[in-house]
Amino acid sequence: MHRLILSSLVAIAALGAAPAVMRPPFGFRGPFLDEVARASGIHDVVMWTTIPGDWWVQPPERLIRRMSGIAARAEKARGGAPVRAGGDVLCLHDGDARRLGGDRRHTLAALEYWLPRWRDLGLEFVTIGSAAGEGPR
Repeated sequence: MHRLILSSLVAIAALGAAPAVMRPPFGFRGPFLDEVARASGIHDVVMWTTIPGDWWVQPPERLIRRMSGIAARAEKARGGAPVRAGGDVLCLHDGDARRLGGDRRHTLAALEYWLPRWRDLGLEFVTIGSAAGEGPR
């Protein structure tokens, strides 16, 4: 785990920014994750509220269904229901898990469907840091 985190940090640092938060690979949260993350300079470990499974090619309609909970929670909040602190965290992937440069059209189609609808529901799109109160929106 430590080696994987460090190699990821080196790759990201090469882009000129040191990450302050991370999502553990595959969502693995073992007993040593927080200790290893902090030793690597990570301030917080962030998980998701919605993960539609877009790392493999599938019909966009399936992703659209799996992302519908975000809109459902927003509708309930408009009706006065309690709102989740910090909002939703949608975990999406860059293409196909089996190969680099994989097909992303299914993810893009689902986002083309949901982004305007979420905005119409009054949802605001922010960075993880800003949701945690740590920086620009």
